[in-house]
Amino acid sequence: MSSTWSGVQDGSNVFACFQQVRWYIRWYVANVDGTDTNMRLSDLALKQAKPGPKIIKLSDGGGLQLWITPDGAKRWRFAYRFGGAQKVLAIGVYPTVGLKEARQSRDAARQDLA
Repeated sequence: MSSTWSGVQDGSNVFACFQQVRWYIRWYVANVDGTDTNMRLSDLALKQAKPGPKIIKLSDGGGLQLWITPDGAKRWRFAYRFGGAQKVLAIGVYPTVGLKEARQSRDAARQDLA
């Protein structure tokens, strides 16, 4: 399978990458400065989130996730890698642990892992 890579950088920190694989082209935008590309969660989005038949994972960025189980429980989780393995840290239950506290716990856990 032959592929060709090319890229274009504009004045900001956005780097557009192109990969041509055979007859089609994949295009995506990569952040050079390493910032998160996820939209941050809002308190309104957390309140309105409804359970489904499977676990729903809402991402706040930086590894912070809100897992909504089929029974309606909303639990904060921090997903990270340590020693090459994917791990998950339980932070607490929403709304007992709010969005601000969950973000602070994520930041504290990142400091402990560094």
